[in-house]
Amino acid sequence: MVEKPPRGLELLPFPIGRAPQPAEL
Repeated sequence: MVEKPPRGLELLPFPIGRAPQPAEL
């Protein structure tokens, strides 16, 4: 991945910058 995940976005099923994190909501 080119972008660095702020937290654990790489572990999430959706691509980075595609959907908000559960923690953010």
